[in-house]
Amino acid sequence: MSGRDPLMKPARGGRSIWYSGRAWVRESAFLQWALAIFIAGFLAAWSTRFHRDSFYFLVLLPFVVSMTRADWRLLFSCRVVQIVSLFLGYLLLSLVWSPPRGVEFVYDSVRYTLLTLGFVCAVAWVCSRSISCLDRFLIVLVPTATAVLVYSVWIFYADHSFPSSRLSNMVFYRDNPIRGSVGFAFVALLGLAVALNGRRRALKAMGLIGLSVSLLFLLLAQSRGLLLGVAAGAALQLVWHRYWKCLAFSFAILVLGVAALEFSDSGARGFIERADSQRLEIWAGTAERISSAPILGEGIGADTSIVGSDGREYYSPHNVIFMSALVGGLVGLFLFLVVVGASFWRVGAHAPRDPCGFLGGSLLVCGLVFLSVNSHDIIDRVGPHFWIGLWLPLGLIAASEMRAGRGLRLS
Repeated sequence: MSGRDPLMKPARGGRSIWYSGRAWVRESAFLQWALAIFIAGFLAAWSTRFHRDSFYFLVLLPFVVSMTRADWRLLFSCRVVQIVSLFLGYLLLSLVWSPPRGVEFVYDSVRYTLLTLGFVCAVAWVCSRSISCLDRFLIVLVPTATAVLVYSVWIFYADHSFPSSRLSNMVFYRDNPIRGSVGFAFVALLGLAVALNGRRRALKAMGLIGLSVSLLFLLLAQSRGLLLGVAAGAALQLVWHRYWKCLAFSFAILVLGVAALEFSDSGARGFIERADSQRLEIWAGTAERISSAPILGEGIGADTSIVGSDGREYYSPHNVIFMSALVGGLVGLFLFLVVVGASFWRVGAHAPRDPCGFLGGSLLVCGLVFLSVNSHDIIDRVGPHFWIGLWLPLGLIAASEMRAGRGLRLS
């Protein structure tokens, strides 16, 4: 009996076993793998109950259970986490002056706000513990992206013309080619970051595979906003590492590709075709709405459908900046700009020493590009646009800040 681990004794109602389990979650790589599985769900299962449950039970619950009061104090001493909390808190407060939407809407708004903040905090905490999380993300995401690409091409182009038809993600979600493609933008930038910063050749090779697979999917999906965002994020990475020749070659390929799409008869949608997709009309109508409540905005309970200057009704402003101003007024817009500005300042301060911040900065650039042309409700259920394009990069940048603040070595 003397050789038994005292931590396994059910003393004091099992508290020792509880603390042993919590210590295991904290010290093991469980949360890193769980977070990777959840993010992979944006590629293959984001519209399913399984994807939401994987966040609740694989990520959020173990994360909350494993945290101590000292951990929470450390987490919320991070400036990025603080300003994200302030921005989300203000949007939630706007329910006070929003048009009444009922108890269920208030409950959902509170729930989605807490889930969003919980996601940013979980990413920040998990990735601050070890940058090996990026390797684990790659190991899970690249095979998932490859399988989704192969399956989608096989199924979709069996009934549609190639390459003129826009490829849809045929795994679980098939209604909108853009929503099913957002996860590939993250895989592309993650693959490039690991290829540039990775410490092992096998992971560098896997990163290049992830980059190639994701670019191919995005090209076939013909999502101009996502492709432009990935190009901007990738350019930031190449500039940071001074890969000038590679940047110039990539730019030349981009120009030639755009020209080929515009002037060939392949049937694929060009980048200049459809011009701005009525975005200017939508934004003009949004600006008129904003002028009616310029300081505090209309609140998140307001109807965000927009009557454009062309007289047509649109689902939303399709722009994160206009949406922030519509629901939060100048105050909400200011807080959003503070979130973005402070995050980029942190990237500049810590990215040279931390790949998490480096990846977070390039992903934030990508996200801001495609969220400026295709985004809807800021506080909403688990969805790819904001969770991949805004909340995930902010979590990665916060992780970089926390590592720098604690003086942790890269491991």
